[in-house]
Amino acid sequence: MIELHILGTASARPTSSRSVSGSVFSCPEGLVVIDAGEGFQMRYS
Repeated sequence: MIELHILGTASARPTSSRSVSGSVFSCPEGLVVIDAGEGFQMRYS
């Protein structure tokens, strides 16, 4: 089964205390990160 996970609820503009949101598809084969905005990679890892 494929699931979509929304990570965060921030807007498209980052602030000093919040990064932008991102989305991840989860499936039996692994994870697929989509719509990874600025700063998302550092917080996700």
